[in-house]
This record gives sequence, C-alpha cells and structure tokens, in this order.
Amino acid sequence: MVVVALNEKEEKIIDLIRDNPFISQKELSEKIGLSRSAVANMISGLVKKGHLLGKAYVINENRPIVCIGGANLDTRYIVKDQLRFELTNEVDTRYSVGGVARNIAENLGRLEEDVQLFSIVGNDMAGHLIKSSSKEVVDLREIEVIENQKTGSFIEVLDQDENVVMGMADVEIYNQLTTTWVIKHIETIKRAKFIVVDTNCPKETTEYLMYLAKEKGIQMIIVTASIQKVFQLPDDLSDVVIYSKNNEIEAYLDQPVQTDEELKQAAQSFVDKGVEAIIIAKDSEKTVYACQDKMKIYHNPFGKNKTYEWGTNEAMCAAVIHYQLKGEDIETSIRAGLLNGYYTAQEKCIVRPNLSVKRLQMDLEKYEASK
Repeated sequence: MVVVALNEKEEKIIDLIRDNPFISQKELSEKIGLSRSAVANMISGLVKKGHLLGKAYVINENRPIVCIGGANLDTRYIVKDQLRFELTNEVDTRYSVGGVARNIAENLGRLEEDVQLFSIVGNDMAGHLIKSSSKEVVDLREIEVIENQKTGSFIEVLDQDENVVMGMADVEIYNQLTTTWVIKHIETIKRAKFIVVDTNCPKETTEYLMYLAKEKGIQMIIVTASIQKVFQLPDDLSDVVIYSKNNEIEAYLDQPVQTDEELKQAAQSFVDKGVEAIIIAKDSEKTVYACQDKMKIYHNPFGKNKTYEWGTNEAMCAAVIHYQLKGEDIETSIRAGLLNGYYTAQEKCIVRPNLSVKRLQMDLEKYEASK
C-alpha cells in the first residue's frame, strides 16, 4: 500500500470529521466549497489510504510502532566435525527469515504490540517467504516488492563449537531505502508512537527519519545492524536512543569495548554526542545503559550463553520497548530485555517461538523470585 501526503482539502475534511464524526457529505461540501460528488470522491480516497475506516467516517487514530530496515533470508551452516578448508565439510543447515528491523517487529508482535514493518524485498522465493512469515502478528502491508532486485540474504559458517568462522551478506537492495521511498509511506510513519530504524538504511534516510521524528514528537530508536553498517549512523545523534553491540561499537570508536569500564567509556562517548540513551550489549552476558543522568551495567543473572547467540539484541530492544510502553521503569525494562535475549539464544531461533506477554512476564517474575 502506497500512501501519499494529504492535500489541503483532505486535511480539512479530516479536521471536520474529527470535530463531528456524524457530519453529512452535504455539510462537508458547504464548509469546504466543493460539490458533494467531489467530497464523496475525496472521502473514498481517504478510506483507501487508511485515514478513514469505512463508511462511518471513523478516523484511524491507531499509532503503531513502525520498524524500518532489513528483512532478509538468513542461512547458517554449522560444521559437524572439525572444519577443513579447501575441502567439503558436512554441515547442519538452518534457514530463517531475518533482518534486524524484521526481527524486532516480530518480537513486538508476539508481545501483542501494534507494529508495522517497512522494508523492501525482491520478487523471488525469499521475498515471498518474508511477506508470508509472521503476518499473524506483524502488519506486513508496507513491505514493497522491487523488480529486478534480489531479496537481502545473510550467510554464516560456524565451526562445530558454534564459533563464527565467516559471514557473508548480499544486502545491496537496501540502498533502495531512500528518502524518496520513505516519503511514499510518510502518512503512516507520521502516526507512529515509536520509529525503530536499523542501519541497513542509508545514512541520509535515517537522518530524514530523525528530522521527521523530531518534528512530530515521535521517539526515535536506531539499532545497528553489523560492524560494517554501524558506520551508517548519522553524525548528529541528538535525542535518539541507540541499541548496539560491543564489537560494533569497538569498530565505530576504534577502541576496545570488553570490560565493564570500557563499556561505560564507550557509552559516555555517545552521551556526550547528545543521545537520549544508549544500550550496548556484550552478547547476552551484560549490557550497559547510559543517559545524561544514569550509567549502569546490567549483568545477565544466568551468565553468558555457551552457544552462538542469534537475535539477542533484537529481543532485548523489543522487550525494553514493550515494558516502557507498559509504564515500567528502565531497571525492569532492561531486565526483561536481558531475559528475552537469553531465552531467545537458548531456543537457537532468531525469534523464540514461545514468546508472549505472559511468557516474558513469567520469566521476569521467576527471576525476581530467585533473587
């Protein structure tokens, strides 16, 4: 669904209907100075655009969480025996739909949040799979199919101990996530209560979304997608919340980010840049949270996972957003994020299939009771 900006007359109709949902087309035509047939056509257009819901002229006041960025097919090859280069290795192959923005959206959807995913895919098997996956919990109507482009893909090779040996990404399609593309969807984005964008988006696109968020008073969250893509963070990071990983921040700052003190120093660098807050995760082991008046390291009560961790940062981000929307404090929200990341890794899935509002609350209560 392509959404275009409202013109002056359409905005006037919306204002009049908001003031009086039972206003007649005759009254609308008199107040706006158009014929009844012209008003009828405009109302029909507003219904198609999603600004009005049906013939009763009910205004769509829904404010979804909007996730913008990567939606790709992930493939992981786990070598069964000792890895031998230049020879054939037997592997255990695992496929999943992935992409940072997509993963966050699915987590949020499973937590019963109203969420829309904005991304692009190719007209291929992977693209069709993405457009059909998680549609029960995520609004996927804003995923656009681009002809003559390949859906983004990500491949990792892991040794028998599940340590990453090599990673490969074919994500050229995300260069199409331009400001022009955003403007096509601007009316829906302007209604968001959160904008979550990953750094698969070009820097200029993220900068434009930051401008839009500030103009409309919308909370803006940026999630880094990889070591390579972390450099697509905007230069001006004022008033945004950032989620990242320690190895990505190491590359960005060109300094070690391993110990508690190093995590704090890295976080302070972003606070000094004017971010509203930053969360840097070191695997599922620990996380630093920093803002202008707070700096704290949060340790996972269960320690670090012993297996490779898939989707933990996305799980963390979604759980924190969910608990913040519930009105919980940052302490509770981050603990929920750590737990969601930890249990996601235990499932060896990008998004844990048993995730629900009840399940995550039980995880949190179980942890609180064990303290």
